[in-house]
Amino acid sequence: MKKSENLLFLVSFLIHLSSASSQSVIDSLKQMLSSANEDTNKAILLYKLSSENFESGNYDSALFYSNEASGLSNRLNFMKGLAFSHYYTGKILLVQRKTSECREHFHTAM
Repeated sequence: MKKSENLLFLVSFLIHLSSASSQSVIDSLKQMLSSANEDTNKAILLYKLSSENFESGNYDSALFYSNEASGLSNRLNFMKGLAFSHYYTGKILLVQRKTSECREHFHTAM
């Protein structure tokens, strides 16, 4: 019984560490975003925020940042940023089981 308790504690601790470090990354990206110029670097920050939020299970935030990245990339004619934002939007919609919308974004990303 002691072994399983120790294993459970270890797994819980590692999950906590992972979520804490993800939040730290998200906070750092938000800090950088607050002073970013309206350029391709800002679009990259936005889709990285989308990705980090997705990995943390914050799908609403991930979708928000992906849409922001898409809009900025479109205004800047930044095709790589536009492709990445459509890709992340597709991933989010896939998890939310919105398959027809998901397909559109994956298709646009290609």
